[in-house]
Amino acid sequence: MKKMIYLNKNEYNDMIGKKFNRLTVISLNEETSIIYNRKYFNCVCECGKETTVRGDSLLNNEIKSCGCTRIKNLLNKKFGTLTVIKFVGKLEGIKNGIYWECECKCGDKIIIRGTHLLSGNTKSCGRCCFIKDITGKIYGKLKVIKIDKNDTKVRWICACECGNIISVRADNLQNGHVKSCGCSSKELSKQTCMEKYGVCYPSQDKNIALKQAKSQNNSCIIKHWKTGEELACVASYEKLVVEYLNANKINFRWQSKIFKMPDGRTYRPDLYLFSTKQWIEVKGYFRKDAKEKWDWFHKEHLNSELWDKTKLKEMKIL
Repeated sequence: MKKMIYLNKNEYNDMIGKKFNRLTVISLNEETSIIYNRKYFNCVCECGKETTVRGDSLLNNEIKSCGCTRIKNLLNKKFGTLTVIKFVGKLEGIKNGIYWECECKCGDKIIIRGTHLLSGNTKSCGRCCFIKDITGKIYGKLKVIKIDKNDTKVRWICACECGNIISVRADNLQNGHVKSCGCSSKELSKQTCMEKYGVCYPSQDKNIALKQAKSQNNSCIIKHWKTGEELACVASYEKLVVEYLNANKINFRWQSKIFKMPDGRTYRPDLYLFSTKQWIEVKGYFRKDAKEKWDWFHKEHLNSELWDKTKLKEMKIL
């Protein structure tokens, strides 16, 4: 007869972290140990499932796994559009059956009974069968890349000709409601604005910009010392410069001319000084787009000057 091995008190803590066949001990299950007056341990099986096992059963090699070794291994196997990705085991509240987590080709994950997979009764998540695959198709400026796995409704990840990636509902693609990421409507708006005002955006029109500035809390309206014209100053540096020019009776025009760049963009310098025949740009900080515009303008118009923080300090405006 095989001699049984039993734990003594000093060996309880030594069990933590040890591996017995497919089971690794992770902690003592105190509640179960008290109920049955034996030491029980929480273990994790190689299949990923956690189980509670009596300590002496582990030591005597009586229990080698959570029970998964008696079950046909379906991990990574394919059944129709389903790929088995994880062993689940028994489900709470359900007496019979061993269950597996599967991933469908559409991206959905579902838990299915193993016998249903083996018998061929279940071959998909039940949802993708009703989805028409439109991968690779082109709708306007959009090319369909793949189905959107993160959405409960049928949506598709699409690449726009402009480089943007967006998620679009399948019906909006197929009925023509969505043909781009939105860049087409932006271009149309830009074209309409150019035809109507001669600028790309309404805010680049002097009169519209003045109206917008009046409605903004951070803007300031100052009258030109000579002409009485209302000038919209949005940035604090602009306000200080206009006040300086007014105080010193220096004649200038404020944001009076728009220059068209070779790539279609437009640029409007802040002011023109009559005394020095210079275009002036007042700027405390350059965003990338604004810096590109200024660099182009300064190269094309040598009679231009940047009034930044350093320059304004030299002029004692700051």
